[in-house]
Amino acid sequence: GVGGRYSVLSSVGLLSAASMGIPVRELLQGAAETYALISGLRGITRNPAWIAAGLYYLHGLRGRPMDVLMPYVDGLENFVEWFAQLWAESIGKQGKGFTPVRALGAIDQHSQVQLYTEGPDDKLFTILDVRNRRKDIRIPGTGHGALAGLNYMKHKNMSEMITFEARSTAAAIYRSGKPVIWLELPELNAFTLGGLIFFYEYVTALTGYLLSIEPFDQPGVEQGKKYTYGLMGREGFSDHAKEAEGLFADILKNKVSL
Repeated sequence: GVGGRYSVLSSVGLLSAASMGIPVRELLQGAAETYALISGLRGITRNPAWIAAGLYYLHGLRGRPMDVLMPYVDGLENFVEWFAQLWAESIGKQGKGFTPVRALGAIDQHSQVQLYTEGPDDKLFTILDVRNRRKDIRIPGTGHGALAGLNYMKHKNMSEMITFEARSTAAAIYRSGKPVIWLELPELNAFTLGGLIFFYEYVTALTGYLLSIEPFDQPGVEQGKKYTYGLMGREGFSDHAKEAEGLFADILKNKVSL
């Protein structure tokens, strides 16, 4: 099997989505229209999926094997978790692959952007923003003397500030000479999320094929499952239990006491 990473738009994934009140028809429509767009474009330089896969592949070959995905919308936090699984399990094989790095703007920019701008040039960054946010908060002004310096934010919208944060992060990374992909959704809803999910599934498959690996299996994951079944005493997996115990004993031979 290909695991849970490709099951989001399957009947299993859609059942879970429907139970949470997500309009699955809109989710599938977004995925279908994205597929139609991608499959209908001829020429690598006009196809966004091929462009993205090519960027991941070429930057990986040029010493940037770490791929940071940083959306500036809280609703995509779980999407980034899914991307990390998709990216790692699909193309991390045969000594090849690129490492996914999860980040969420604007929270993680304060803890990670220092590394991104002045650390090693071993990452390709994707900053993801949403133009229209449904919920918004207008920032009031203040007459307090000690806080007067914050009045430049008076009457600004919180969504506007988040977009400024996203653009500032992209600009700071770009200024440091690091590569940045800017990706923007018109808004976040079931339709655009379905399209975004399919887009990354497609890009992941293309990147796997560029690396000459099969993106739809997961032998490393399956081996770990077999060891776990064996150690838990599942019938038919006793040989895997012995192998796991022997390998772990080798690890412990080199332990250091603290």
